[in-house]
Amino acid sequence: MATYSSLGSSSEYLHHGLTTGPSPLAFSSNKSQPLVVFLLTHSLGHLLYDLYHGLTWRPVVLPHHLVSIFGILASLLYARGGLVIVVDGIITELGYLFLLIYYHYHSTSVYGIVLLFYGALRLLLVAWSSSVLTQCLGDSTISPSLQIITVLAQCGIVIVAFHFLYRHCVNFMRLARGKSHPLASTAQPSASVLKLES
Repeated sequence: MATYSSLGSSSEYLHHGLTTGPSPLAFSSNKSQPLVVFLLTHSLGHLLYDLYHGLTWRPVVLPHHLVSIFGILASLLYARGGLVIVVDGIITELGYLFLLIYYHYHSTSVYGIVLLFYGALRLLLVAWSSSVLTQCLGDSTISPSLQIITVLAQCGIVIVAFHFLYRHCVNFMRLARGKSHPLASTAQPSASVLKLES
């Protein structure tokens, strides 16, 4: 119950803090936020480059990449909502920074602690998404087509984020039971693959 109320409080705070003026800050023009445009184009380039990685040896990342590319292209096309995607990216990518700690130590207990932080960030993503959807659907200046795209993309990124959380939880349970091999889709690439990529 406490988690639900804190989740609601976070969502209310995010919504109140970003809804100033006639149009919510998160959906203001991308042109007034040059750093946002830079981050969007950089992320788009990275995701397009990384599609090869997903297609060749780690297809589990394809849904994430496709949803992200869809959202970024829509934001660039409509020239609005770029801040939403940047915040989505920050929240989701922070979880992967925590996973690097596990990859360094390869300890089941460290993995468990890392997954707590990883899961907490997914809950923050839900609070943020609630704020985004409330802003988007409550703003009459946002076109219906952009509202539909925002709902699809935001729900898509939440589904993908929780799918990865589920896969890491399954992997953690396998390791906790003493099975030495993690699921192939959540395993760290081998040293030979890392050498090829660098």
